[in-house]
Amino acid sequence: MNCLKEKEADKAKIRAINKVSDSYAAKEAALSDGQDMAEALLEAETRLGVLLEGIDKKQSYEGLTSTGGRKPILPQGISHKESHQAQTIANYPEVVEELNLDN
Repeated sequence: MNCLKEKEADKAKIRAINKVSDSYAAKEAALSDGQDMAEALLEAETRLGVLLEGIDKKQSYEGLTSTGGRKPILPQGISHKESHQAQTIANYPEVVEELNLDN
């Protein structure tokens, strides 16, 4: 009877080890997916910034900024804050390249 209990205990240990291995693999896959998404987001923000920098600043303006400057009309759905952030990211390609996790 003792041998049977030991055998069942060993099987339980093996199942536990397999579950830990599966959990670790799932964690690693989720981490990799998260890194891929972060890289894709950074790339999209950079490209958006480059496109927004190309907007003709001499075109129509929608009003004045708090410092008296003029705000250019942006594409629908993009706020001035989002535009500023994307352009700031695009202005530092060396930092974006350094953050690229594939290198």
